[in-house]
Amino acid sequence: MSYKRVVVIQTAYIGDLIMTTPLFRELKLAFPGVEVDAVVIPETAGIIKNNPYISRVFLFDKRKKKTKLPSFLRLVRDLRKRRYDAAYSMTKSMTSSLIMLLSGIPERIGQEGMRFLTRSIRTKDRPHIRERAVELLTASSGFDSGDTTTELFPGPDEKKKAKGLLAESRAKFNIGFAPGSVRETKKWPGKYFSALLDLLAADDINIFFIGGADDRSVCRKIIEGSSNRNCHNLAGELGLSLSAALIELLDLMVTNDSAPLHMSNAVDTPALAFFGPTVKEYGCYPYRDDDRMLEIELECRPCGTHGGNACPLGHHNCMRGIRPETVYGEIMRYINENKD
Repeated sequence: MSYKRVVVIQTAYIGDLIMTTPLFRELKLAFPGVEVDAVVIPETAGIIKNNPYISRVFLFDKRKKKTKLPSFLRLVRDLRKRRYDAAYSMTKSMTSSLIMLLSGIPERIGQEGMRFLTRSIRTKDRPHIRERAVELLTASSGFDSGDTTTELFPGPDEKKKAKGLLAESRAKFNIGFAPGSVRETKKWPGKYFSALLDLLAADDINIFFIGGADDRSVCRKIIEGSSNRNCHNLAGELGLSLSAALIELLDLMVTNDSAPLHMSNAVDTPALAFFGPTVKEYGCYPYRDDDRMLEIELECRPCGTHGGNACPLGHHNCMRGIRPETVYGEIMRYINENKD
């Protein structure tokens, strides 16, 4: 088996695309000289900026009703011109199945349950989504390097800017806070973040708040609710690639089950991650050796694959039960273990 040109379809969220990055690398290793393209949504494209394994990135603007059909037709036209040997889809939707079929791609490889595939791969036996991504290649080609690590590639400009953001920090430790999430039930309470800031106020630590534009007001409210003044609200100011560059320089990330968690894993920065409505078995857990999942056992967990906008039982105890004092203890444990 030999490919000259393949395309990977991943039109889900930022974290899902990050967890797909091993597939781009492994395809290049499996088929020397192959061109590997990607189909992503506009909101996530910045996270694969500078990826050396990707030749071209095609955008599918599927989230807007007015643009979805024109974008779909344009994408199919552009993909047909590339004359791919194979397509790998990490998105289990009929739309992704149709993209592969209508683009005239002879080998269409995807997860079990998709339509119009030439190779249907069972990936559920793999615990982490990054491993499921690589399994598409391994099961269809036999190639297995054993490497499923995720990775991001901030450019020189982003790395320089990130260093500049830390240049004025005289604190011994720099920690990132990411209190945002697409789903409300995935968010550790804002007042708990404020309480954690109060606990950290006397320590030699600078806190950098990271997130999108929608998270900026949330971060501001958290900071205003605390006496800690060693805080920097960068939410909405950095963009994806610069956020990754900054996270790479931090000592630790404290984050919900959201994109900054997967950024941290991809740049090898330890993470303390809150898990409430979701659980490890869904495949999106932090996987580096120094990571910690912060969760409590409840009969009502899990309550949804992606979380929700409100607790089905009205109490949100899965997050409220994770106390600021517990998180502070985990941060101090990490700092004490990593003192110079």
